[in-house]
Amino acid sequence: MTVLKRLRAAGVKIRRQGLEPGQVDTAVAMYKAGQTLAQVGAHYGVAQGTVGRYLKERGVTMRPPLVPAISASSPSAG
Repeated sequence: MTVLKRLRAAGVKIRRQGLEPGQVDTAVAMYKAGQTLAQVGAHYGVAQGTVGRYLKERGVTMRPPLVPAISASSPSAG
């Protein structure tokens, strides 16, 4: 028995593992309409990185982030 089957048998709620093909089509449209990766991800209950991966696989050009990521090596403001 696989780990996934054992977890399900034990009643553990398994999180979604990505987007279905039809959902990717809609995610592409949502992103092209101006929604952020985070907004599209929240709509489907997946991480923004997951949405980004699917969109890149479809050849969608990514917009620059609205807020630049903070590097772990950046000095902290204090």
